[in-house]
Amino acid sequence: MSAAALLERAARQGVTVEVCDGSLKLAGPSQSVETLLPAIREAKDELLAHLRPPPLSPADHDAIREAIEERAAIREFDAGEARQVAERAARSAMRVYHYRLTDRPDTWLTMLGPGLDLDEARRALALRFGAERVIEVREREL
Repeated sequence: MSAAALLERAARQGVTVEVCDGSLKLAGPSQSVETLLPAIREAKDELLAHLRPPPLSPADHDAIREAIEERAAIREFDAGEARQVAERAARSAMRVYHYRLTDRPDTWLTMLGPGLDLDEARRALALRFGAERVIEVREREL
């Protein structure tokens, strides 16, 4: 059984599976957890790979750099800030999120959300795709 199928089965039984400090953490009804445990142990490596967002790609880094430069230029031009101050403020406000959708559960997608906290990023994705389609959202370190 694939990691995505196993996670769907767990969700139907009210069990959540998360990565915590490099290990899998299960929560839900104890009988359901016990039933799923053998399959989860067998698929542990695949589940860990599936649940961990990938590292940022070179294209992601380019998009982040471009977004920071654009926001710094806006701050410099519109707010009259010194370029160095504008770049520092734009960099500190930049947030990057990885998320998964129900129609692409095996694929982590990237969203730039300058100034957004995690809850605001979830709301933005729910508005864009529909709350029922958003499986998971995680903030990435830059």
